[in-house]
Amino acid sequence: MKTLYIVRHGKAMLRATDQGGDFDRQLIEKGIVRSIKLADHLKKIEENVDLIIASPANRAIETARIIASGLNFPFGSIQIEKGLYSENESFIFDLLSQTSDDFSKLMIVGHNPTLTNFLNYFLETPIDWLKTSSIACLQFDTDEWTEITRVEVRLMYIYPRK
Repeated sequence: MKTLYIVRHGKAMLRATDQGGDFDRQLIEKGIVRSIKLADHLKKIEENVDLIIASPANRAIETARIIASGLNFPFGSIQIEKGLYSENESFIFDLLSQTSDDFSKLMIVGHNPTLTNFLNYFLETPIDWLKTSSIACLQFDTDEWTEITRVEVRLMYIYPRK
């Protein structure tokens, strides 16, 4: 069984020319608070992960660290993957196909529209948008990441719901 947690980063500051580009945007207070709530929820339902992979954008790394802290996952073990910032959902499929099967529970922290498009590939009823500081949990009936498009998949939850 493979479990994939798809996390959209927390709410970030709006782009402003004097604050750097999109890549450098940081979480705002609301994004921090909601990311902490997300981490607390995961801890409460006793979720854990074997690996966290995050986009290199500031807001994604901050979100990944908040969640890692809540799950007692070491910051130094968070992997940064450039393509989670710049590529489309095909990149996520490629990334997963190259992931070691030793990791059964994997978390990806990234951005829309890529995350929503990836998630909708597996959903019978697509969602409009994975909102900030939210997580979708998918379970795949396989022991190999390369098989996730060919096996039964279950949406375990999306948190928080609207």
